[in-house]
Amino acid sequence: MGAGSQIVLHERDNGTQNRKDETRNLGLQSIVHREDEEVGQIISDANQQQVVAKNVINTANKLATISRNLQWIADSITQVLQTIYMRRNKWVGMNTIVSQASQIVEENK
Repeated sequence: MGAGSQIVLHERDNGTQNRKDETRNLGLQSIVHREDEEVGQIISDANQQQVVAKNVINTANKLATISRNLQWIADSITQVLQTIYMRRNKWVGMNTIVSQASQIVEENK
């Protein structure tokens, strides 16, 4: 017998019908009680899993926001550098920086 199992005693066959009914009902009540506890545990586990799933989704959303913010920052820095180098006609330097920045952005997607 597994954990939570029990022995159910039943009135002898030659016992009174009333006593047979009582012992049968006690056995059934015991089984129903045990099943209720197991169902309650399953419901509790499901509720805990739901909470964990919500936390995972919230964390994923936060990470997505961080990723979008980093992308925006990288794009902004690239625009600033382009503006600086375009003003001074430093095309070679600008192209090198834009190329390297683009490569870094692509590697981190």
